[in-house]
Amino acid sequence: MKYHQPDGRWYEQTEAEVWFASTQTAERAGFVEAGSKASVEATAAKEEDK
Repeated sequence: MKYHQPDGRWYEQTEAEVWFASTQTAERAGFVEAGSKASVEATAAKEEDK
């Protein structure tokens, strides 16, 4: 799952289902920052599983 930073491109268009107080909290919960290398790799892995 991905999280968006307030200054991110899609932040305003995203309807959040959960909120985190910090980046660290989001990452400890298993989220990756949208647009990050980890996010791109996770998306690619999902596509390979199809």
